[in-house]
Amino acid sequence: MDDYASDLISIAIWKACGYFLGKFAPEGVAA
Repeated sequence: MDDYASDLISIAIWKACGYFLGKFAPEGVAA
């Protein structure tokens, strides 16, 4: 796997994690 693809995957994972945290546990993010 090249660096560009791995970077895109890492960003996608972080965005997905942030989305689900914000959607289901906003008090956890704010704390």
